[in-house]
Amino acid sequence: MKLLFHSYGVAGYVPAGFQFPTLIDSRGFTVVAVNLYILHQLATNAWASEVSVRTSAQRLLDIFSYFEDNEIPFDRISVSNLTEYRDFKLRFGVDGKPCAQNTVNTSVNLFKRYWAWALREGFISESAPVSITEYNTRTRGLPAFADLWLPTAEEIKRFVSQMRGPEERIATGLTFCTGLRRSEVTSLPADILLSIDQMDRRRGAIRLELDGYHAPTKGNRRRTVEIPVRLYGEMINYKMSDRRATRIERSSLECNTLLVTKYGRPCNPDWLNDAFSRASELCGFAIHPHLLRHWYATRFLEYETSERFNGNEIAAVEALQRLLGHADIKTTFGYVHLAMLEGSEKVRALTHYQRALDDMLKE
Repeated sequence: MKLLFHSYGVAGYVPAGFQFPTLIDSRGFTVVAVNLYILHQLATNAWASEVSVRTSAQRLLDIFSYFEDNEIPFDRISVSNLTEYRDFKLRFGVDGKPCAQNTVNTSVNLFKRYWAWALREGFISESAPVSITEYNTRTRGLPAFADLWLPTAEEIKRFVSQMRGPEERIATGLTFCTGLRRSEVTSLPADILLSIDQMDRRRGAIRLELDGYHAPTKGNRRRTVEIPVRLYGEMINYKMSDRRATRIERSSLECNTLLVTKYGRPCNPDWLNDAFSRASELCGFAIHPHLLRHWYATRFLEYETSERFNGNEIAAVEALQRLLGHADIKTTFGYVHLAMLEGSEKVRALTHYQRALDDMLKE
């Protein structure tokens, strides 16, 4: 399949006015639903920039090209085909170089959104037992915590130095200082951030209430997070900054999230993944957002069990369960079992890691 800029079905003809990409198959027939989907995304400002348009269109082209090369008809695309596409890209990628997992998952999620739109508009009908819209782009999961590799202080400085702009610094701080998930970080609304004197402040931290709806959380569960005062102050400064206001003015759509892209749109979880992936690639070692959630849990028990809960480990774990937003306490134990090992070298290394990050953020 080929992606062309053309008008009135004439391949290769570029009109003088508005241009839009069209996907045609090997016989020259137009895959109409894809064209209208691209136009729909442009008309609704779903893709806020020319770069986003070209990137998204290219990713759709890549998936359709894979189906064409493997002789999979458009009306026979199934969930198993998407799994095969994902595995192929992770193993062989482009020109023999494997693609990053986040990149492949983003492409598959883009195709899922297109497919859901085409179903809703009646361009296609789906009779497969498992719908493509329900396909789960599974991640590779976290490494075994007992085999966790920890960077040195010098490596940590290199990693943090690669974060660009206040958006990435605030998002990184929220992952390891509050235990928020990446989707909760990027969807955090700005209007719930009040001045420090109006907030509940305890033990050097601001207690922020998330209702699960206006401030989305996993499972829409109400929860409270504790944000260090210095980080909360940075969030307030960013909320009131000219940088954020200028970015929001660039978009014709209202944006309520604290963190916004340079085009004035809400940041998405993949944006944070990309920031960590870029920093990891430049530094030569891998750190991902969810791993810092594990570190937050371990650090919380290491520090707070004795100081806040007088050595009562059960009370500390129950408090941590509420802070992490877990429905089942067994899930919380999966995050913190290292802290139960008295004298663990890993726990001491994690403590040094957190202190190094705190010192760098204070600077």
